[in-house]
Amino acid sequence: MVCLLWHNQQSTINPSFGTDLEHFLASLLALDEAQRLVLLKTKSSKEIAQIQAHLENLPLAQQIPIKKAIKQILEELDTV
Repeated sequence: MVCLLWHNQQSTINPSFGTDLEHFLASLLALDEAQRLVLLKTKSSKEIAQIQAHLENLPLAQQIPIKKAIKQILEELDTV
């Protein structure tokens, strides 16, 4: 099922996200931490910024795991 979710995300999310961002975030929340990191690493800086901007529309409990993953990715980029 996780592979199916990941495949669906890849096929429905384009670089500009558009109205699919809410669906993407819901799918992102369904993944475990490692899978979330892998998927977020495929996104551009612009896409990450769009995700961060949209997080405020989610309940805090849903924001935390995504913010944590984004923070980890950004920290990894700083060390490269």
